[in-house]
This record gives sequence, structure tokens and C-alpha cells, in this order.
Amino acid sequence: MALALALLPVSAQAAAAEPAKPADAKAAAAAPKEIVAPKSVFATDPKKGKDPFFPKSERWDPKPKVVTVATNAGPGVIVTPPVEVKKNYIQHFELKGYVGSGNNRVVTISSKLKNYIVMLGESKAAITPDGPARFKILRYTDTGVVIQVEGEKADKAELELKLPTP
Repeated sequence: MALALALLPVSAQAAAAEPAKPADAKAAAAAPKEIVAPKSVFATDPKKGKDPFFPKSERWDPKPKVVTVATNAGPGVIVTPPVEVKKNYIQHFELKGYVGSGNNRVVTISSKLKNYIVMLGESKAAITPDGPARFKILRYTDTGVVIQVEGEKADKAELELKLPTP
């Protein structure tokens, strides 16, 4: 009797695992088949769609570069390339704050895109809205610091940054 009770759960599981068989062949043909869900496929080709995770992103559809071509250029006409505009990097720097006193200050300078922590004489490469620029702290003043930005015109190379007043 103990053997029959021990085998009872095994035989019940085997009966439950077997699907019910229809009585005739017609009923077997009409029985529903197993449903297979389709897998998600994401297009990685920009010509075929948008980024599914960032649909407003423009990385697949970059803005085309504008190229100007002289249409009246012929023999004897000299076409000059456009003049490169000198960028004013120094306008983007501002003093956020400092810690310490005398010549032992640690200064936080912002380039409007990122904050940089520097000390006297230290040079840092910064990212500005006009592009990359390198700046250096020349000296401390009572109200802030004087920085020099490489690549600027000689008259605008140095700038005193003061703490903002509330």
C-alpha cells in the first residue's frame, strides 16, 4: 500500500503532462496549433527607420554641411576660400569660486560647458561653446584670478575673472 501511495503523485503528473487526444482525425485537424510570438527586430540602418530608443535623436540624420561654390568661376576668375573667423574663447570663462588663501587657492572656473578645478600656474584644456581652448591661471587678485587663454589676440589674451556678486 505504501508503494501505491508513493507512486500516485508520479502517475498523476504523467497523466497531466500528456495532452488529451481527440477522438477522431477531424477533431485533431481543427485543434489549435502552438502560437509563436515574433521576436522584436530593431533597424540599425538609418535609411530604414529611426532609433527605437531615442526617436527624436538626429544622429542617424545629421545636418548636411553647407558648401558654397562659385557659380561664375571661369577662366581667369580667382576664387578665394572663405576667411576663417577668429573665435573668442575667452568670453566663455567665468570664476565660480575658490578655496584657500594667498597663493594656496584652489579655483573653480567654468567654460559654460564644464567646470575645471585649477591652481596657480596650472594649464588646463577646456571645452567651450566655440571649441576647445587651453587656459592658465597667471596670478591671483583680491577679487578673483587672472587667466590667459591660448590662441587669443594679444590684447585680449589675459582676462581677470571676478567672483559673481549676489
